[in-house]
Amino acid sequence: MYSRLSLVLHLTLHEMRKIIYGIFIFAAASVSAQVKGKIIKIKDGDTVVVLLADKSQQTLRLAEVDCPENGQAFGSNARQFTANQVFGKTVVFYKIGKDRYGRGVAGIFMMVINICQRKL
Repeated sequence: MYSRLSLVLHLTLHEMRKIIYGIFIFAAASVSAQVKGKIIKIKDGDTVVVLLADKSQQTLRLAEVDCPENGQAFGSNARQFTANQVFGKTVVFYKIGKDRYGRGVAGIFMMVINICQRKL
C-alpha cells in the first residue's frame, strides 16, 4: 500500500510522463517540413540515402549522431546497426540544417521512434 507521500510522488511522476509524451507528440506533429521517404542506401553509420515520392534521392546525416567512418574502428558495426534499423523501410524525416559537406541533417522517425535516439 502506498504511503501518502509515495502516492503523491507516483501520481506526480505519472502526470509528468503524460505531459512529456503530449509535448513530444505535439512537437512531432507541428513540424511543418516533414517528408516521407524510403531508405535505399546506408553510406555509413550516420548517413543514409532516402528515395522520395517524386523518385528523387536525398542524402541525409542523422541529427545528433556522430559515428565512426567506415574505415575507422567500429565503423562497419555502426553502418550495420543503421542498416538493420532502417534499410528498406519507410521513414518520416525533417531537416534541421546542413552539414559542412552540404548534406541535409535530419531527424528521422520510423513508427514514432526517433532513430537518432536509438543510436545513443
